[in-house]
Amino acid sequence: MKLFSRFAGQGLRGILPAVAVGAAALLYAAFQAWRVSSGAWENALVMVLFAAVAGWDAVKGPATAGPSRGARLTAWGLLGAGLVLAVLPWGVSSGLPGRCALLFAALAAALFGCGTRIGLRMAGMLFLCFLAIPYQEYWTLALSYPLRLISTCLSAETLRLFGDAVEYHLTTIRVGGAEIAITDACSGIRQLEALLLLGYLIVRRQHTRTGWAVLHYFFMLPAIIAANSVRIAATVLLFHWIGAAAFDDFRHTLLGYLLVIVALLLFWWFGALFPDTGKARKEESHE
Repeated sequence: MKLFSRFAGQGLRGILPAVAVGAAALLYAAFQAWRVSSGAWENALVMVLFAAVAGWDAVKGPATAGPSRGARLTAWGLLGAGLVLAVLPWGVSSGLPGRCALLFAALAAALFGCGTRIGLRMAGMLFLCFLAIPYQEYWTLALSYPLRLISTCLSAETLRLFGDAVEYHLTTIRVGGAEIAITDACSGIRQLEALLLLGYLIVRRQHTRTGWAVLHYFFMLPAIIAANSVRIAATVLLFHWIGAAAFDDFRHTLLGYLLVIVALLLFWWFGALFPDTGKARKEESHE
């Protein structure tokens, strides 16, 4: 009832257009996730859920009475840019201009129907639906190698610091006469989508100010890299003790869970670096 009264206070005019745009974007994202997932639904569904949570946060926030003149002009500009992208001859083969046109059209509809506040808050959710989810494999490939390279360097240098005579080159660690290749499965990329969603939920819990929330969220990748370095270092130490048995499925999966736990703990701790958290957040609510 409290939630309904909040929406009623904003007026249906400020809510229904946003709900319609968000629902259409989520349907498109779900179809694209099914099309590109190739039977591996887990990560794709996590991203759709991420978009749904972001859309809900955009809709439930305070709305303006209606679109301002600036919002209408911006919306018309987005529609014009979308029309240009939609008719580009090379857009048929790549698909990217067409999806950007859909993104611009959806954002323009949100600005027209809901005003600037909700329209801008929906930008992140619409980006996920129209560009992140359809190109999820491309984003994964683009991030995988840098994550592996940085994690390999950090883990090897840390082991060296404590006297372990390991060598490394790019994404390969040499332990004695054996070489350990840091593959995609060891990069943390397979847990990336779930960690991005859980990180977003942590940011929602810890912050009330958008600026601090965004700055905190930027620390998600450093947390993943640090946690993955711990995971790789633990794997090397296990290899010293038990040999090739360190790479069996059970231990590999267990270390994957360790990556998620350590990354989330680090990310939660990073929230203390920003003032809008914990005690400060409660004090603001009492004022």
